[in-house]
Amino acid sequence: MDISEKIKFWRLPYIRGIEMLHASYILQSFSRHMHEEFAVGVIEYGNLGFSYRGRHLVASQGCINVCNAGEFHTGNAQAPEGWRYRMFYIDPDFLANTFAQATGQVARIPFFRHGVINDPSLSRSLHHLHQMLELTAHGKLQQESTLLETMIEFIVRHSDSSIAVPPVGHENQKVKKVRDYIEACFTDNISLQKLAQIPCLSQFHLVRVFQQQIGSTLCLNQT
Repeated sequence: MDISEKIKFWRLPYIRGIEMLHASYILQSFSRHMHEEFAVGVIEYGNLGFSYRGRHLVASQGCINVCNAGEFHTGNAQAPEGWRYRMFYIDPDFLANTFAQATGQVARIPFFRHGVINDPSLSRSLHHLHQMLELTAHGKLQQESTLLETMIEFIVRHSDSSIAVPPVGHENQKVKKVRDYIEACFTDNISLQKLAQIPCLSQFHLVRVFQQQIGSTLCLNQT
């Protein structure tokens, strides 16, 4: 496959704490540096080599590359054809708040021990999420719900902490209020944050309890 060097960087004004990069590199070589954010990516093509936490790692096509916030690393191609990836740059506070929503515990910044993760299912989820956040055709509710669920999946499966997501109970009246609001405002570009304020639930709890009781996602009920 012939790829050229291209870079697209963007953020969404209604989703704070996340920036996205879609890039392909051939000759680019990143010297030792660090980010204040977590750097999490999916390799679409080629092989990315990087020095990280005292080791030289290679993330190949389909792998997830991870650098914790504040950790120094490099980056360069491992073959003449270079590499292409989709990157998330995630504010530590965003992940800490996501951890709190998943566990019901005090917000805590997670730590990821491995710089390269081979998890095909999560890789597909991250890739799908990144594409969704790039396309304006997707509404806020779908983007925010998918972002939250995918990041919690990432934390639960690969952070250094042992995490148990508590079961959801029954919130019949609160779910009814949300469903009534969606039906009344189905043409609006509703945000997950707005919906969660109606029943005074966390965004993740609302997503889970709604799907459990209604049998479909919030997004499907909006269409």
